Amino acid sequence: MFLSDLAKNGAALNTTRAYSSDLAQFFNVLRMTKNVEGLSQDYRLITDNHMSGYLYGYLKQNKSLSDKSINRHVATLEQFYTFCYDHGFMLTKPKFSYTYSDNASLNKMDGLTTKMHREYIDEASFKEVILGSIDSKNPFIHER
Repeated sequence: MFLSDLAKNGAALNTTRAYSSDLAQFFNVLRMTKNVEGLSQDYRLITDNHMSGYLYGYLKQNKSLSDKSINRHVATLEQFYTFCYDHGFMLTKPKFSYTYSDNASLNKMDGLTTKMHREYIDEASFKEVILGSIDSKNPFIHER
């Protein structure tokens, strides 16, 4: 419905195609990570951490997109979520920070697959979340 509305309101064919591609990638990632650590396939249940993980882990690191391309994805997602809210598909409009920089500080790694963890986790989070949870005093285990 979103893409039909764009076309009906005079969006260029290339714009509609780009938005379609952006949304297809977003929904494919949702489908691939379904039921991983509680992540749902439902786009209405995406949190700010999930969105940041998608932008940074998938688009920036996995797909190696430029910031300009990621900004287009952000614009697509903002318009999509605005459309969903305006047309009654969502009760509240989500407020995403759309964080995707290399020095992003993230509190949790909720809902990301193991593959996404390898691509997404930054050094500071790795030291805090992974290394910080090692409770062994054995230097061999700690180093391993």
